[in-house]
Amino acid sequence: MRRPAASGAGRVVAGFFRAMTDTLRGGDADFSAGVARHLGDAVTSLVISEMVGGSFPATEADPVDRILAYCTARLGDQSLSVASVARAHRMSVRYLHKRFQEREISLAAWIRRQRLDGIRRDLGDPALAGRTVASIAARWGVSSAPHLSRAFKAEFGCTPADIRRRARLTS
Repeated sequence: MRRPAASGAGRVVAGFFRAMTDTLRGGDADFSAGVARHLGDAVTSLVISEMVGGSFPATEADPVDRILAYCTARLGDQSLSVASVARAHRMSVRYLHKRFQEREISLAAWIRRQRLDGIRRDLGDPALAGRTVASIAARWGVSSAPHLSRAFKAEFGCTPADIRRRARLTS
């Protein structure tokens, strides 16, 4: 979702993200890399959620961009699905599929990939080593351990436990 960075809300948001990035990268803040990444994710989700919530007129953005922003802000919601997204955007599932077909992506596959990437990133984060795989997966909207294991095998060629083991070896 693009916003002009020269004026208005775009200027405020762009300035904020530049300052936050400089602070987190520059080591001025007392954050580990994992905490800094999670803070960045949280702030990004908050801004996206506000934008999707109606701060900007719906006609300004491509519906696909609005839908992806909506989904990004709700990846942890287990009920997030193509049907729930279509309902939230007052369109049919068929029309939603058609809009995504123009970009040659599937919304269901995009949601799945975002969730799996988030889980993989969190499993490799030493700051989250005390959390179970199940709790990390639940944070990303995945509640079935067998489903998670199969999806990881298909997507990354390994299991969540393999990711966790590799993270322990490298830290």
